[in-house]
Amino acid sequence: MHSGSLKFEDTWLEVRACEGGEAAASIDSRILEVPALSEVLEAAANTNAKHSSGMWDYSRRLVAGEIEQIKGVVEFNSKAEDAKSISLSANVAYRGSCYTLTLFAIKG
Repeated sequence: MHSGSLKFEDTWLEVRACEGGEAAASIDSRILEVPALSEVLEAAANTNAKHSSGMWDYSRRLVAGEIEQIKGVVEFNSKAEDAKSISLSANVAYRGSCYTLTLFAIKG
């Protein structure tokens, strides 16, 4: 499959515990609408409870359609881009903890 438009080869949703004291938007109720989001946040919440190092990461590869679903629920407020990739980040509050969600895409 090859098309002339800009294509993202791989897109991942990554989650990690927030750096201390950052503001976060609460998405507890809307999270259930997007299976990919609830999966990564549940995994982070469950692991974070067991390991208190605060350095835990989880990532999940996204399939077509999931990116727009996630963008509809999460307001990404930070963007980083270079020749090979683009990433959008946002802090969210989920079940009483703060997490940084990052949409990371490799440009094709």
